[in-house]
Amino acid sequence: HLDDCGEFVFQVGLPVRRDAPRRVGANPFRRRDGSELLGPTGRPVCKLFVFAAREDYEWIAQDGVMNQTMKQTALDLFDTPTHYLPHRREMSDDPSRTPLGPGAKFDVSGRSSGSRPDHVPPPAKLPTFWVAPLECGGCPLLSPPNWIHCVLTVRDCVMVEERRLSLAFLDEVAYFQRRAARWCEPPVQYRFIREDLHDVASCRAHAVSPLLKMLADDDASVATRCRARSSLRTLVDESGAGLD
Repeated sequence: HLDDCGEFVFQVGLPVRRDAPRRVGANPFRRRDGSELLGPTGRPVCKLFVFAAREDYEWIAQDGVMNQTMKQTALDLFDTPTHYLPHRREMSDDPSRTPLGPGAKFDVSGRSSGSRPDHVPPPAKLPTFWVAPLECGGCPLLSPPNWIHCVLTVRDCVMVEERRLSLAFLDEVAYFQRRAARWCEPPVQYRFIREDLHDVASCRAHAVSPLLKMLADDDASVATRCRARSSLRTLVDESGAGLD
């Protein structure tokens, strides 16, 4: 899934008592021999995050099928037959611009309707996955916006998180909105997006003015200024698409 609205997510797993008695649960990742998955620092892992790059979104989430079936549909990261993998022709268009209608369906061989039966397009490149363990009592995890990911709960745990939008990354907000506009069930949008960015005075006070100050700051780094300029450009370019 994608985190809501192009947000950053900061998460930390609280420490656990290693000597606490184990509870019998339905966690499919619990080892029967009582052992546990340990992270890089030797602490027990509570959640395992598997990230894929934004350009590999279509490898994971099957939005077109979900729109037709109203069910969560995705490729199994660990058990997907080769003939179900997307082909290069399916992955060639910009996913932010390509419609999700029922047309141009592909069968299991990778052929589109109307193509020659003996012509099978070559497989697309395989995606790269990044695996990030969140340890109990270990380092926090900062998830970037719009990187589709799967979260596996490895053990009973308490995780504390904070979710925030960044003014310096309004282009990520715009990308999420373009992506979500193609879903049959729109996600919940933050009030900042629903109201503040649609009101001229609020947008000027809470978005434009801080970004201009960031851009004019003599002590700001080049990367910070580039981010501010990108967000201001997004506000202008997307003014007719939900970001006023």
